Amino acid sequence: MWTLTEAGHTGPFKVKADGGDLVEGMDSLSVDDFADYNPEESSTSLSKLYALNEGNLLEVDDGVAEHVKSTLGSSGDVQSVDVADSGLVAAVRRKSNSEFSLQIGELDGQLQDSVDGPTLARPTFEYNGQAAWTVVDGDRIVRVVRSKTTGRISESEVDARSIDDIEGEISVIRLSHSGARVAMIIDGHVYIAAVAQSSSGDKRIVNAREVGPEVSGSALSLDWNADGSLIVGTSSSQSPVWRIEQDGSSASTMPTGNITAPVVAVATSPTKLFITDSHAMLELPSTVMDETNWREVSGLQGRRSSPIVSN
Repeated sequence: MWTLTEAGHTGPFKVKADGGDLVEGMDSLSVDDFADYNPEESSTSLSKLYALNEGNLLEVDDGVAEHVKSTLGSSGDVQSVDVADSGLVAAVRRKSNSEFSLQIGELDGQLQDSVDGPTLARPTFEYNGQAAWTVVDGDRIVRVVRSKTTGRISESEVDARSIDDIEGEISVIRLSHSGARVAMIIDGHVYIAAVAQSSSGDKRIVNAREVGPEVSGSALSLDWNADGSLIVGTSSSQSPVWRIEQDGSSASTMPTGNITAPVVAVATSPTKLFITDSHAMLELPSTVMDETNWREVSGLQGRRSSPIVSN
């Protein structure tokens, strides 16, 4: 709907699939039905930079990295984290030597326990910042929702039967800024799929396809760029960072310069790209592709950290 409208066709539109309405119970569709997926909305938001260092969450501002005031900044047990512009945070924390727990809540407040598992993928927030996804044990995608009014947490499983025939475990999952797509790393391969929603609000993954065959088997980390493309970190010493176009039509290597593979974490803001290689957390202006060397993030020199950009 947004693509057609931006091309000058205002609608509404009747969209059929196999003789029935494409979206159950909706005879015609327009952008008003998908206001939450406005592709321009994310460009107006301000992104804050955080870093995960030795199990603690730090906020990075004007070249100074300070521990956040909640227990996330001092516990030393945080394995991965995502921060939403809404002020919510979703964190995977170690409960024992063989168990992790996903917690969700206000960044500066009390967090509530949600799903547990031997492995939990780094959480990723939906566009509205009230729901986060993670992957339990590499194959079960779980959606955790925190009520705006009551603060209560509920969990549901995302219908991912469409990727059952893809072999391997899901190691990374990232929702796009609009929430309409999801990118995954499965057994070192990069996949993009659409996110569908039923009339009851249940989510499912559809139309998954592999993109970026150039990085097949070597992908370790990924994130969405502001323009809808992907930045992918790999284990390749020759081409450690790649950009994959949003339609999967092409992939290109990013400046290699002083990067030492593997690139285990990546993050993007509207103005900068961040990565973590084998030595440090590095940054590069997103609009300057002729530079060859990345530089260490000010305030984190000498401290190998993972970048987190609020979205």
